[in-house]
Amino acid sequence: MKHWFFILLFLLLTPLAAVTAQDMPLSLFLKPGESWNELPPTKPPVASPVAVTIPGLGSAVATVFSPDGGTLYVAAKAGRHVWAFQIGKNGQPQNPAPYCPLRLKKSAESLMVTDLIVDIAGRIYAATPDGIQVFDPTGRLSGVLLLPEPGIPTRLGWEGEGRDLLTVWINRKKYGRVMNTSGLPGH
Repeated sequence: MKHWFFILLFLLLTPLAAVTAQDMPLSLFLKPGESWNELPPTKPPVASPVAVTIPGLGSAVATVFSPDGGTLYVAAKAGRHVWAFQIGKNGQPQNPAPYCPLRLKKSAESLMVTDLIVDIAGRIYAATPDGIQVFDPTGRLSGVLLLPEPGIPTRLGWEGEGRDLLTVWINRKKYGRVMNTSGLPGH
């Protein structure tokens, strides 16, 4: 008799999960007609990742907190995922887990992530030499923004009065793109 309860519970909750799941394609937060524009050169902000180690991958090269501060997203120099750490009651990162699977080229074993930022909706932006990979708050890939020029992006940021200008530094040049979202102060 107990198994019927679990089957009924599964049937009741499955449609609810489907309704609450979010697919966030890039088209939802890219402004139509907008593209990358070169901006006056400025010195990129200095990255200071939270000191944390990813199991089996080493020290973090990029970190960013979720909008609510309850999760720390972490990238290693080369890996297959952006990792998530819960922030414990003591304020320390704990319970590391692979979270955002990076899109890799067919022959690649890993991918370099050089910086991470989030927007107010909780989307995670990972700068890679293959583009800026954008993940929804559940860790699913929304898409990849092509870089304005070939190279290794060194920093990402949010600028402008409404913090809706996504910026990236590549080859000592700064580029910006107006988005249909905005970044958090300090990111």
